[in-house]
Amino acid sequence: MRYPLFLDLAGRRVVVVGGGRVAARRTRRLAEAGAQVVVVAPTVDGSIAAIGVDVESRRYADGDLEGAWLALACTDDPAVNAAVAAEAEERGIWCVRADDAVSSAAWQPAATAVDEVTVAVSAGGDPGRASELRDLIDHALRSGSLMPRRQRGGDGRVILVGGGPGDPDLLTVRGLRALQDADVIVTDRLGPTGLLGSLSADIEIVDVGKTPGGHAAE
Repeated sequence: MRYPLFLDLAGRRVVVVGGGRVAARRTRRLAEAGAQVVVVAPTVDGSIAAIGVDVESRRYADGDLEGAWLALACTDDPAVNAAVAAEAEERGIWCVRADDAVSSAAWQPAATAVDEVTVAVSAGGDPGRASELRDLIDHALRSGSLMPRRQRGGDGRVILVGGGPGDPDLLTVRGLRALQDADVIVTDRLGPTGLLGSLSADIEIVDVGKTPGGHAAE
């Protein structure tokens, strides 16, 4: 059983040992999180140089983790990864081994971020299963079929959602998200009223009419 945790790495030193595609993907995510990333590897993937992090073009040596908050061992040599993990353990630093989940003190989850919602998935050391589940959740969030409402305070805002000719299937994904996230929805008979019943019961629906001979909003 692993304990899930999100880390604030902004301004903190993170050492990535290895320069291949796995190291490149993880280096990019670390840089996006604001970490001060140092990559140690004899050669590095071209995309790492484009990220703009510090690169030390040499083999890993004991002592490279000094001052680090986190280490990632991403080489294709298990002996080197084990050495990185051993130094991290000695220094009291969390280390993620890309080659051996069982021997790794920390795991890198399969993650996605949509509209300020970040989802991290672990599947018991099965990265393929975790990635597949991550992709399913990502699709559900982007399509609007899964979108938890924001719990927010302070001033609100008004969003105008065009419903086209009234067919719910013609509503944009962004429009659907706005409806799912609303506190109050003001609608009339010309809008896609068929989907209102699928929204949260906490949302207040205000019908302003526009039915011939019916009531009208004042």
